[in-house]
Amino acid sequence: MPKKATGLRAASKRDDILKAAAALFAAKGFRDTTMGEVAARVGAAGSTVFYHFKTKEDIFLAILERVEEEIRQALHEHELQFRKRPVTGIERVLAAVDFLLRLAGSRAEIFLILHHRFPYELAVANPTCRQRLEQIHTLFTGLFEEAVRLGQAEGSVIPGDPRRIAMVLFALVDGIIKVNTFHLYEAGALYYEALALTRRMLEKEPHPP
Repeated sequence: MPKKATGLRAASKRDDILKAAAALFAAKGFRDTTMGEVAARVGAAGSTVFYHFKTKEDIFLAILERVEEEIRQALHEHELQFRKRPVTGIERVLAAVDFLLRLAGSRAEIFLILHHRFPYELAVANPTCRQRLEQIHTLFTGLFEEAVRLGQAEGSVIPGDPRRIAMVLFALVDGIIKVNTFHLYEAGALYYEALALTRRMLEKEPHPP
């Protein structure tokens, strides 16, 4: 078999393993998922999984890398709309809230994984895991921070430390996503309230003429 075809098959199998493991980690958690279960879900021998990944931690780190790539791509597509239709800073903030809630709805698996305890436990001992989690967190908070800075510059957003405001906004929206992740409340039911509350908190009152 040509080397190119062999390489494509290996890449495809690696992709299958990551998808299977991500689904299992999201549903059962990292600790309760075995390499054997990953292999069974892929329909491959255990040795095939170990050929691509030596440990579950290696699989998990590869999943985090893929999650970061997916988020970057989604953010890029989100930003494209503002090139065609410029909006105010407060509207960018509201669009960021909308983006994060919609992403959680369409890619629930990402947030199921991120809301488990294990990633943060692993990050204590594994610098690569910590770096990945920090980069993912920075992508989300950076989305809000950029919008807040824009709004403050053109007068539609209240004064304050943009980074701290961004972290509060992210914590608020992520909290809504989390109660949905653990089936405590339907996040969609809070969508309009989240937008309205964000506007009330951040929109700068216009000066009277």
